[in-house]
Amino acid sequence: MKKQIYPAFIFVFFTVSLFAKGATPSKLKAYPNPFSSAHETLTIEKTDGSAFSGSVKITVYDFNLKKLYQKEYAAPTSIRWNGFDDLGRRVRPGIYFIRVEEENTDSSYANQYLKVLVK
Repeated sequence: MKKQIYPAFIFVFFTVSLFAKGATPSKLKAYPNPFSSAHETLTIEKTDGSAFSGSVKITVYDFNLKKLYQKEYAAPTSIRWNGFDDLGRRVRPGIYFIRVEEENTDSSYANQYLKVLVK
C-alpha cells in the first residue's frame, strides 16, 4: 500500500471588507505573509502607500477567534505587529485573523479582515 503524503499546510490569502454606510474602502496588504514571529515583523499598509486618514485599531484573533492582541494607532502610514500577544508571549505557528478598524474623516468606520500565517 502506497503512503500518501499531505502538505503540512495549504495557504490561501483573503481579505474580507465590511464597510459602514458611506465609508470609503481602502485596500490593504500584509507582508511578509507567511511570516516568522521569531525573526520578522508583519507590516500592514494601504496598497497605494498612503497614510490612514484617521485612527486605526487592529485586533489579532487566533483560529478559534480568541482575541490575542489589540492596539490603536493615530493616523499611521503603516501598522506593524511583531507576532506577540497582549501578555508579551510569542504566538504559536498557525493561522491568525487580523481585524483592521479604520475611522474615516466623517466618523464612519471601515472594518477589514486579513488572514495571515505565522510559521
